[in-house]
Amino acid sequence: MKKIIVILLMIGIFLLLLIYSDFRNANAKLVEDITVSKEMDDFILHIRIENTQEGIEVFRSLQYIGNEEVVVHHQSPLISVSMDHKNHDFTGSPVNRTLKSGNVYIPQDPDIFPIPRSEKMTNIYFEARFKVNGEWKVIDHVEELHFN
Repeated sequence: MKKIIVILLMIGIFLLLLIYSDFRNANAKLVEDITVSKEMDDFILHIRIENTQEGIEVFRSLQYIGNEEVVVHHQSPLISVSMDHKNHDFTGSPVNRTLKSGNVYIPQDPDIFPIPRSEKMTNIYFEARFKVNGEWKVIDHVEELHFN
């Protein structure tokens, strides 16, 4: 009889700890909003990551700062975002976009990612891949996200 009571007590404590850890992580948030700009040649990759009710929202855009008008050729998405893995998938429809100096190109809506339940830190990976004047351009960025 004592063994059964001890086992039930241990199971109860385990369940309480499990519920507490899920509750604690359910309220986790990004420690601070993040803004990053990464320049390569005549282009700047702009990234903004911020908290939302649903998790974290990721905004990204490509700015052209060159002098001459250019045509950017890319497959969708122009800027791929992935959480926890470096793999990117550029299999969407081909797109051509003419850019003048100072233009900011925002080809896709923001992505929303859930906050990882079991981790206080994770990486988010960005890759912009496009062709200008027959030359491929790739802008990579990895951002470390911290949650409280």
